[in-house]
Amino acid sequence: MTQPPADAAIATLATQQAAAQAAVTGQALTMLEALWGALRDPAATAQLPTFTVHAASLLRSAQLAAGQITETFLRQVLALLGVDDLPSGQLVQLPTSLRQGVPMEDVLVRPAATVRYLRSIDTPPDVAEAAGRARLLSTAQTDLELAVRQGAVDVFSRSKRVRGYRRVLRPYLSEGGSCGLCIVASDRIYGRAELMPIHAKCKCSVLPIVGREDPGMRLNTDDLADLYRDAGGTAAAKLKRTRYRVEQHGELGPILVRQGHSFRSADDAADDLKRRRVRRASEQAAGQTTSLRQQLAVYEDTIPDLERRARAGEDVSAPLAWQRARVAEIRRQLSAAA
Repeated sequence: MTQPPADAAIATLATQQAAAQAAVTGQALTMLEALWGALRDPAATAQLPTFTVHAASLLRSAQLAAGQITETFLRQVLALLGVDDLPSGQLVQLPTSLRQGVPMEDVLVRPAATVRYLRSIDTPPDVAEAAGRARLLSTAQTDLELAVRQGAVDVFSRSKRVRGYRRVLRPYLSEGGSCGLCIVASDRIYGRAELMPIHAKCKCSVLPIVGREDPGMRLNTDDLADLYRDAGGTAAAKLKRTRYRVEQHGELGPILVRQGHSFRSADDAADDLKRRRVRRASEQAAGQTTSLRQQLAVYEDTIPDLERRARAGEDVSAPLAWQRARVAEIRRQLSAAA
């Protein structure tokens, strides 16, 4: 189909954004895998506070980088579309938790729980450890997807000229091409302040709709034509027949799932979280205090190093601010428990 001249520039920006995001994700996963590999025993609870502190700091830095990449990309796209009402200054302000308030440290202990459970049912140690590592990396990828999604909303919601947005497939960015879920959801338009449903390892980008300008629809039309032609026959038909629904995940918000699949509701997740907190309060109060003290000690060791790097001219303002906030919160919790 005939495309406005700006579409070529927008397609180039989308490819550049995808490459930058892939670099951030790849680096974060490599570093997280190294932290996991350094554990003497991934299931040993004594090592977890130090691991989760370092892993959370690393992942938070990657989320902030993903948010900034998203903002830069969308500002450039909107400028090409003639949008000039965005405020100056940083628009993407990611909350500390993108999982309905669940602390990142609580999420990052789950891979170790996977290892412990698998060992308890006599799974070979190497298989259990590999499953824990896989869960860690999958968790990190999801958290980075959440950062990109929130970043897009933070930008789009600040312009009255943005009517909405849509997902952009970019099938060549995904191993094996875009999945059927994304293909059938590519014609849906989201409100400018609406969180787009995601799924595991989603590589879709987003593009705004400004007035009658909908570059995402035009790019998707071309990509879908190529994808169906390359798939051919029954494979293309299968992709077209895919059906999806949007489920509200208790932590992740809107999730794209195949028809017939479901996730826990927000109420289910809240009930589970409440039960876990009651159990921890009655059975693990002392252990929680010890864990907090261990986390505090780790942060107090790492903050001076960040401060030295800042004095040397390195921009570490985001992780430094986040770690200082965590120290304040941990001290508040320890004071309340005293």
